[in-house]
Amino acid sequence: MLVRIFFLLKKCASIPKILLEYIPDFRYLLHDISPEVKTKIQGGIVIRIAQLLMRGAAGKGRESEILEALELMGLLADLDNGERWMEIFFRYLLATTDIRLEKIAHKLREVRLTKGEEFIMSTMQKLIDQGFEKGIEQGIEKGIEKGIEKGAKQTKLETAASMLARGYPLEEVIAITGLSREELAEAGLA
Repeated sequence: MLVRIFFLLKKCASIPKILLEYIPDFRYLLHDISPEVKTKIQGGIVIRIAQLLMRGAAGKGRESEILEALELMGLLADLDNGERWMEIFFRYLLATTDIRLEKIAHKLREVRLTKGEEFIMSTMQKLIDQGFEKGIEQGIEKGIEKGIEKGAKQTKLETAASMLARGYPLEEVIAITGLSREELAEAGLA
């Protein structure tokens, strides 16, 4: 639906006529992208993909819009910033739906893309690689944390063993090391 703001404001009686010349004549093309609407989405390639993805993400069982958007993404290869748009669209899909990159890749293999299949797959592979790298980094961080915790506990157990060997009372060892009676028993010290 094409809406001309100027004519809407011009009909408004409360605006002084002298101000009307300063109201720009903007035109807006409004699209209803709600999942219930079946109208065909029109506009430039980026706009059409964005609207299809929004419509597809908004409704359950709207995979057809997402597949149509994926087919159109092949055309982004011709744009100077096509790779950036592709990444934005994939990130939107991942953030707003329960679809994973692997499922998207599988669907893309089913769909016969007319153009840009290699471009889409390489962009998806970059995102998958980034995800793996982030996962590896998080795994290393957790491993380091666990290693530090295990090392600290091992040091406390060695201290407790040394204290007990020198005749310190068990309650004093527990108070100084911060270990529980159960932890000392598990280590064979109590």
